Amino acid sequence: MRHLSIYPDERQLVLEIIPEMQDDEPGGVVHFHKFEKKVLQLMVTGEYDADSAEVILQAFKTLDSDNLGYISSEVLETLMTSKGTGFRPKEMEQFFMVAKDPETGNIYYEDYISILRKGK
Repeated sequence: MRHLSIYPDERQLVLEIIPEMQDDEPGGVVHFHKFEKKVLQLMVTGEYDADSAEVILQAFKTLDSDNLGYISSEVLETLMTSKGTGFRPKEMEQFFMVAKDPETGNIYYEDYISILRKGK
């Protein structure tokens, strides 16, 4: 779903979306026709669109209390794996491949947001 620009959080996905697609299917199976129908519905409603660049920037700035323009990867990894629905190791690895400066190990969040905007 995320590859189709639908971004529910894990809780919404597990408790609401997947059960709607499974209906009475045994063993937790989701058939393609049910997946397709649900995804098209979510795309039309825009209910789970990605946050805007401004919202993401404000979130980073909230974490950057010293107004340095970056957050260390260690601090961000701790937050992203231990608060709320934590990122999985593979998700962290993929995030850092894009977001982490290889020389400093910091996340320069305005640069990261710029990369996100280019991807749209």
